Amino acid sequence: MWPKKISFISTLLLSSGICWLVPNYYENTRPGIIIASNQWMWPNRTVPYMHMFKDEEFISVLDRAMKAIEKETCVRFVPCGKRNITECLLIYGTDEIVCQSTVGRQYPKKSFMLLNLRECKIEGLLQHELLHTLGFQHEHSRPDRDTFIIINWENVRENAAQNFEKYPWSLYPVNAPYDYGSIMHYSEYSFNKYRERRTLTTFKEAARVMGQRVSMSPWDITKARLYMTILNVAVLKTICRSTSFTNAPRKETFAKTNFPKKAALTKVSSN
Repeated sequence: MWPKKISFISTLLLSSGICWLVPNYYENTRPGIIIASNQWMWPNRTVPYMHMFKDEEFISVLDRAMKAIEKETCVRFVPCGKRNITECLLIYGTDEIVCQSTVGRQYPKKSFMLLNLRECKIEGLLQHELLHTLGFQHEHSRPDRDTFIIINWENVRENAAQNFEKYPWSLYPVNAPYDYGSIMHYSEYSFNKYRERRTLTTFKEAARVMGQRVSMSPWDITKARLYMTILNVAVLKTICRSTSFTNAPRKETFAKTNFPKKAALTKVSSN
């Protein structure tokens, strides 16, 4: 279970599907859609991990989420083994209602995930958190997001406002269209402080796929593979290849993820 006293938690960049960011993360990290520095990358495309809890059913779902990412990318998740724990992803279970992860490798500090073993037992949600671990930030944090969505700040919980802030282009090593269907995008109602009030609004067609937690979208897969290629070419002199990407089934819901950039936004009223 999650230790009672954590000295490193206030110095790490956190992001989550349910919780919020630590207050002082700007001072200690460089956030972006994908962390734009080898400092935050996992060496050799490999993420060693260690379960800090015992729940075989949850571990089975987490294992499927890891395998889903491995299938589409060059990333590999392996047991921590005899490595120092600062070199591994520590996966904690908690009774708190959170699904949370550090963003990118935090070495020499600790990289960790903090997961409620009831609420986070969803394969797509765990893929979301694992992509944070690899260095991905939320899609709606892109600097061009105001072309595609509207943030209704009056409906956002005060302690979650950091989750809706924008990050600069200089931190994005992968250029890709805005992806409403990304597994890293929030839904219309994420972190709302009033029931049935929307925190994100956009034109209705986009809202149908926004915030899905089923699986990585085609653009999520593309960005993850390009991200690994950036590291591999620079460090390992190899190219990340995956035949599974070209053969991956395209679900109908993802067919509408790449909307025209200049599409007019129609603000949906908060019910």
